[in-house]
Amino acid sequence: MAYKGEVKERLEGLPTTGVGEVRLRDAQRAGTITIREYWDESLGRELSLLSKAGSPRVSKITKNKKFDLSDVEQRLEYFHIKNHPIYSKGGDAIFECVNLDEMAKDNVRDRDLFADAIGIIRNLEGSELRDFARLLLVNKRIAFGDKTSEYVLKEHMYDIADMNPERVIEDFEDENKEYKVLIRKGLEQNVFTNTNGIYKMGAQIVGNSFDAAVLYLQENEDLIPSLRKDIE
Repeated sequence: MAYKGEVKERLEGLPTTGVGEVRLRDAQRAGTITIREYWDESLGRELSLLSKAGSPRVSKITKNKKFDLSDVEQRLEYFHIKNHPIYSKGGDAIFECVNLDEMAKDNVRDRDLFADAIGIIRNLEGSELRDFARLLLVNKRIAFGDKTSEYVLKEHMYDIADMNPERVIEDFEDENKEYKVLIRKGLEQNVFTNTNGIYKMGAQIVGNSFDAAVLYLQENEDLIPSLRKDIE
């Protein structure tokens, strides 16, 4: 069915699938809340709740209510309530409006990221684990050495995965990971020094930041073999 006039304008750009839910912020609230027209500041006019035929109508909410967004009238009703300047967007809003499909999509994405981050850490061991810990744990300022248990390292790394799984994945997939690990190990062995943010290799300044030192190694890859030998 082709919709015309204001109904067509209201439907423009709205999702046509999924489930929207209007939730009472105060679950103990009793009574009926009647939603009618409201003043839209951006348009400078009143907006009525419309039927699909374009006629004004009202909506009555007594408890949490779900709306099938594939149904035109329910879609118009849900978004009219969602955009209400007092009931949904005011400082003392009565309603919270959520798209259950979008919320589920976000939750699944977050859980997938967490699972991927945990999987990366779980599969690391030995020198590979310790090298990655040098990158991941640097901002936590955790001191560890060759005798530090892998369980202790993984415990701290899992903490980061809990809070920021994206960082675990990004650091692990970083194309400059090899250079960064080399600098971190070099600092431990005094092959590199860092004084007031200036990175040196012996007397040679290699950068005024960690990223600049990484770039220096990228541009001077012929130094990598001797660096590895000095560090090991």
